[in-house]
Amino acid sequence: MLLIAWRMVTQRFGGARVGELMRAFYMPTRYSSGKTQRAAEQIAADLGVPFKILPIEDAFEREIVATKAMLGAGEEVTAVTLQNIQARIRGGAHVELSNSSGGLFLQTGNMSEKAVGYTTVGGDLEGALSIISNVPKTVVTFSSSTCSARTTSRHPAGPVAPRRPRAGREPGGREGSSCRSRSSTPALPVRRREARPGRHAGRIG
Repeated sequence: MLLIAWRMVTQRFGGARVGELMRAFYMPTRYSSGKTQRAAEQIAADLGVPFKILPIEDAFEREIVATKAMLGAGEEVTAVTLQNIQARIRGGAHVELSNSSGGLFLQTGNMSEKAVGYTTVGGDLEGALSIISNVPKTVVTFSSSTCSARTTSRHPAGPVAPRRPRAGREPGGREGSSCRSRSSTPALPVRRREARPGRHAGRIG
């Protein structure tokens, strides 16, 4: 999705303003993949998008402890819960960024994921605008590969575009298999406008 958003920004405002109008974040936990981090860093660098690594492991652990405290005898925190906790922490952080910066937090879910519930309430569904919500996953993958091939990225068909949808990771480093979980990906603030009384500040792309 970063490639698609980048293309929208460059076509409308020009490549010189990408660093001003876009931001991307990688928010890892103990289950995050080094390969995913390297891919995220590389594509952001290739596109000129400011990129920050903000670990959420401490917040993740606090939520696990709080969840365990509410469970009864014989109950355990499930893998689905662990996946969704990660997504909700990321989603909440991006909403707070949007509130503070006047940015527009883009949802990451596409039509295929939303159709089967491969989303997290309070996580990736927190975004203000989903630019690919009416696009099937097959088209998203094709579009990402096409955009990547037309940029200077050193990974035109590498670890970014072809990777299958990512859920929050389960213990053991496995990607979540549940259809109800998906990790949040970069927030992309675009162009500030003044907030009106009683309304949130926003940016329009």
